[in-house]
Amino acid sequence: MSDAQPIRSRRRGLAAGALITVGLVLAALGAVGAALQHDDRGQSAEPRKEFTATNPPADLPTALTTGQHLRWSRCTSPRTARTNYDCATMKAALDYRRPDGRTIDVALIRRKTTGPNARRIGSLVLNFGGPGVSGVIGLPELLNQYEPLLDRYDLVSFDPRGVGATIPVHCGKTAEDTGYDDADACAEHSGALLPYVGTSHTARDLDLLRYLLGDERLHYFGVS
Repeated sequence: MSDAQPIRSRRRGLAAGALITVGLVLAALGAVGAALQHDDRGQSAEPRKEFTATNPPADLPTALTTGQHLRWSRCTSPRTARTNYDCATMKAALDYRRPDGRTIDVALIRRKTTGPNARRIGSLVLNFGGPGVSGVIGLPELLNQYEPLLDRYDLVSFDPRGVGATIPVHCGKTAEDTGYDDADACAEHSGALLPYVGTSHTARDLDLLRYLLGDERLHYFGVS
């Protein structure tokens, strides 16, 4: 009988140890469950709230407005955008004076908001100026300057007309040269595009982009 008490003590100790172990396991499972509430981009698994604008740009065919939807997918280039970024192309009128005519593809890039749906304002469109600076390349390279805004905005940028993947204008010594020689070289290699590259056409592109992003008003930040 003298051994009974130590045996009971060991059993009580084992039970306490088991409870501690179970508690640790449950805590670990809770941490895993919390981690699973976020996808690989660090965003909540809560269904994303999409916005819909009701004011399409005037004087454009429905094929470009209500009939067009941006198809976002993982970026394949540049290398810096292959993680956490989406890319898409937007159809826009080559000549807004003849909106039913030829169209062009405007290259887009997006970094989705990391904040909760309830705080999301919409999309902030960034233009990194230049002239001649690609937004598709610029957003991943310059994100650290704008990262706090991801709490409230999707950050969106684009290649303006004449730049990058949006009807690029060539002004080098040859048609394949991506450098700049002079204005005569631009006219020689890309003269047919020059009438459709400039502020007025880019402004119309931005209004169309605003609508397709689902925003009633354009939220825009330009650098020059």
